[in-house]
This record gives sequence, structure tokens and C-alpha cells, in this order.
Amino acid sequence: MRSEFNTERDSSETSNAQQQLARERAMVCVRDLLARHQRSPIELKAQLQPYLETLGGLQQKLSQPLIQIAVFGLVSRGKSAVLNALFGETIFPTGPLSGVTQWPRSVRWSPVSTQESAPSVQLELIDTPGLDEISGEARASMAQEIARCADLILFVTAGPPLPMEEEAIAELAQFMKPLLWVVNKADLYPELTSETLHASLANPTLQAILSPSEIVLTSAAPAPVQVRHEWPDGRVTVDWETPPPQVDGLRQTLVDLLNREGLYLLSLNALRQVRVTEKAIIEAIATFYAEPVQSMQWRLWGIKAAFVSIIPWGWLDLVLSFGMDLVQVRRLMQVYGLPVTGHQVGSLWQRLLVSLGMMGAAELTTLGLLDGTPVASVAIQAAIAIYSASLVGQTAQRVLLDGATWDAQGPSLLIQNMLDELDPNRVVSRLSGAIAPHPESAQSLPESAETLQKLQGPSLIDPSKEGS
Repeated sequence: MRSEFNTERDSSETSNAQQQLARERAMVCVRDLLARHQRSPIELKAQLQPYLETLGGLQQKLSQPLIQIAVFGLVSRGKSAVLNALFGETIFPTGPLSGVTQWPRSVRWSPVSTQESAPSVQLELIDTPGLDEISGEARASMAQEIARCADLILFVTAGPPLPMEEEAIAELAQFMKPLLWVVNKADLYPELTSETLHASLANPTLQAILSPSEIVLTSAAPAPVQVRHEWPDGRVTVDWETPPPQVDGLRQTLVDLLNREGLYLLSLNALRQVRVTEKAIIEAIATFYAEPVQSMQWRLWGIKAAFVSIIPWGWLDLVLSFGMDLVQVRRLMQVYGLPVTGHQVGSLWQRLLVSLGMMGAAELTTLGLLDGTPVASVAIQAAIAIYSASLVGQTAQRVLLDGATWDAQGPSLLIQNMLDELDPNRVVSRLSGAIAPHPESAQSLPESAETLQKLQGPSLIDPSKEGS
């Protein structure tokens, strides 16, 4: 018996250590991105400020750590009543009229569990208006924003779901967040069980997303019941009494889930938001440097064309052509200030070799023209030099911009590695196929990418000079 206890304790300690490591990796990722973009020129930094504030908020959320649980459902399903029952006091307004909750409201919560200690994280519960009460556009915008930021979603129904509610659950599931279906007013449906509810789902996708263990029956405000009292004097009276809320199952399910993988939920969701934010930053950087990059590229293309046109030795043309392509890649890395990662780096090397092959073909094609029409041979070599250089430039830009989130501490690679390391029995692991792609080129940094990385020198734009 003691051996089993020690095994469970060791397993729990290992799981906690792994979760803490996942959170620390996410914090390092956010910290490094903030440090990188804080070194941007003043003009660019001003454009990036909203994104930097988003990263700063995620850094704070990870450091607390804070897990946000959003509660959705149609109007009059008892969302606020469920939250009040969890708190043990009236925090959110309720009433006989439908639609008491008009705007999202949030409050911190410290659950008390009878079986396990409370989670070692801070919790924030977010109550939302009924999805069928507010106008379509406002509803979609509000729901999307809250669902995007939440780490865990609760969807409340009053008994078996309506088709509209199944559709709403499916839409929320597209955000790929762990979701608990809370069946409120279960006291009115004594025949219901989690298994029968799961089997009754008309949408097979929902049956795959939800398991019976993620369907929780509650009675946040049970209906009054008749209680018969027999008195010593022989009198019999019948009174109406309201039973206490029945939400212990939901509270325990939340505690179990958060203890088992709460920091994984927090870290994965934060990294997903970091990835979206970083991609927006990369787009802003590309736009900011569009004109300088184009000017720099045309200058390098012209130099390459001039070299291959005037140098009479074919082998030297090829060497200089390949060297100028590498210079172009290096300059792009310097201007953007982005690392070359293993993501799609193979396509860049392929393009460099194609460019070299095109120049070799140009040399062979123009051999017969040197005696009779040297002007034509020069024009052909110059045109092919510019065209091949432009292909290299386009590919290099795509590799740098698309692969920015796949560096050693980048959000995309951290998400993928975290999902690969997860126990398949965890709720989070079921989302692995949809949260992040799994390209072979992103597993590690190939030697070719390391070679390209060495090309990067100091930035062409000195932040200290830009700020003066």
C-alpha cells in the first residue's frame, strides 16, 4: 500500500516538474521575443507597440500563473448560477428574467476540493452573455475574442442539448481549447448520465472531441422539493425545501484537470497566442522594410549582372554568382534581424543551387555567341543573373519570414515539442493534430541552416543610431 502511495506521489511530482518546465520554456520564448523586438528602430518599434503590449500581457499571465476559464451557453441556461454555486456565494447577478448578464464579467476563484489540494495556479472565471441574445456580429466577435484568450471553456446547457447548442459547442471546439460540457438542471432529468448524453450527440465530431468524463451534470439551483414531516404529536406537514446546489462533481473535475495539466493548458495557449502575435509582427517588419529591401536587392542584382557580363571566365562567373546570392541572403537576414531556422531551409538551398545551374546554362548557351554577337551574350547572361537572383531573394524572404517562429526558442517549435512529449491520455494531447503542423524540417536545426546562420553579421540598421 505504501509502495503504491509512493509511486503515485513520484508520478505527481514528475508531472508537476514537467509542467513547470513547459511554463518556463514559454516564459523564455516570450522574454526573448520581447528583447529582440525592443531593439527595433524607433519608427518600427512604434508600429509594433500594440503587439509588444500583447506579449507583455502574456508574459505576466505566465509568471502569475493565471488560467482563464470562460463560460458560454444560450440565455437562461444557468451560467451565472453555476458560477455562483462554485463560489458558494452570489458573485454574478441572476434573476427570473432572461439575459441578466449583458457583458462579460470575470472574477478570481480559489476552488476548494474535498479530495485533492487546490491547483497551484490562479484561476479567473469569465461569465458571458447568452450567445443567442446579442446580435450576430457582436456575438461572434465577443465569443471569438474570449474563446481565443481562454485556457479552458465551459459550455452550459439546461438538460439535453438543442441542435443550436450542439452547433455552438462545435464552433467553440474549433478554437482547440479543452472544453467541458456542463449539463445544468440535471435534477429535472434523473435518467440522464454522462454516457447517455455522449451517445445522444448528433454530431460525430463532438463525440470525438468530448469524452463522457468531460460531460458533467450539475444542479446549480435545484427546484424545490416536497418534504414530509411527522411530528411527535401525530401531526403531518408537507413543506417545500430547496436542496443545496449540486456542483461538487464540476468542482472536482476542474481541480483534477487543472492539477493534472493546468500549466500545460496555460503554456500551450500562451504560445499559440504568441505565435499569432509574432506572425503579425513579422508582417509589420516586412512592410516596414519593403522599400529598403527592394532597393538593396536591385543594387545587388545589378552588381551580379555586371560581374557575370564582363568577366570572361565561366568558372569565375559561377563562383561570383553563387557568392552574390549568399550575400543577398546575408543582407536580408541583417535587415530583418531574423534568424534562419530549419523551417523550409531546404527550399532555400535548392533555390541557390537552381540559380547556380541557371548561370551554368547561361554560360553554355552563350559560348557560341561570343565571337559573332558578344552584345547578345552579355545581355543573356545579365538577364539570367537578375532573374536567378530575384528567385533567390523571394525564397530567402519567405524562409526568413515564415520560419521566424520555428527557431530554437520559437513558439511553433516549442508547441510541437511540447505536444510530442505529452502523455497521450491527457486532454491536451488530443488537440495535437490541430494546434500545430508537424513538418519534418522543423524538428531540429539542420547543418545547412546552421551554415546559413553563420552568414548573419551585425544589423545593417544600428538601433542606437536610429534612435538618435
